[in-house]
Amino acid sequence: MLSGVTMNVLVTGATGYIGGQLTKELVRRNESVDAFVRRPQTADELGKMGVGLIKGDLTDPASFQGKLGKYDIIYHLANVYDFWVPDRTSYYKVNVKGTRDLLHEAHKAGVGQIIYASTVEAIGPRKGELATEETVHCGYYPSDYSKSKYLGLCEVQRLASEGAPVITVMPGGVFGPEDHKIYGQYMLTFLNGKAPGMIYPDSVGCLCYIKDAVEGHILATKNGKVGEKYILMTSGCTARELYDTIADVAGIPRMKRVVPPAVVGMVSYYQAAQASLTKRPPQIPRGLVNIMKRGGVMVDNSKSIRELGIKYTPMEQAIRETVEWYRANRLAPPAPSPDSKPNGQGH
Repeated sequence: MLSGVTMNVLVTGATGYIGGQLTKELVRRNESVDAFVRRPQTADELGKMGVGLIKGDLTDPASFQGKLGKYDIIYHLANVYDFWVPDRTSYYKVNVKGTRDLLHEAHKAGVGQIIYASTVEAIGPRKGELATEETVHCGYYPSDYSKSKYLGLCEVQRLASEGAPVITVMPGGVFGPEDHKIYGQYMLTFLNGKAPGMIYPDSVGCLCYIKDAVEGHILATKNGKVGEKYILMTSGCTARELYDTIADVAGIPRMKRVVPPAVVGMVSYYQAAQASLTKRPPQIPRGLVNIMKRGGVMVDNSKSIRELGIKYTPMEQAIRETVEWYRANRLAPPAPSPDSKPNGQGH
């Protein structure tokens, strides 16, 4: 990206959490932004921001053929991101084939830069291994989401080897203000005093604050190298450390109850069977349990610091800003009075 020059930018996944926040930031930086959306009628907020709405579907290559040549940069964030969906094949139709078709078309159209949003879940390290961008996948896939993102990454790397101008960013689990997805729901449950207890409290995961995820995507256009991958991670911590930090920042009791793994397993199997009948997502999806049971992913984010120049937000600050947003929008109870004793009892 050339400093001071307005770019024609296309964002896929702009109605999602990361894509939406990225689009807002690009508009704030005066870029000319279009959003690739399946249903323009559901993207009124983007339209009000001055974002052009391009109707299309990743599962229908004809919907974007011949439409990509005008763009200097394409940020490809659209994907099926969840640990349970009614139709498992949608992971592969969108995250693998859709990604391959879109990026192939972008390369053929002469797009200058393609920023592909992968995930640390696509790395697949062995248990206890510190993962880097060059870690060889161990072959274990805890969920269809994990497997489809790995296969999608393989397609992207193949296109890069054929000359496609692709730079890959690999965020950890993204959270922050305005998040209503997986991590947002778990945080809100805890803040509202409804958490039944921690499951796999010593499971290590990596998290990426939304502002860092957005900045990492943009910095990739400035400092990233074609064909390279960059892990984006604000902090690596255990579930226990995460919930303790949330509690301390929010001024509420720490979560002390731990749900036994055997109970977690039985509940997740029961909910999976129930979901297959009702087509409603389980509260504890098997894929997420498998990830926590494995121990999460420990990663090294030094390459993004060194090469992209990103400066990560301190984790406590990130959680504080998130909690404050939930409270300001009345999604979580207000801060307790100074006289209360937050660590007196646990959830």
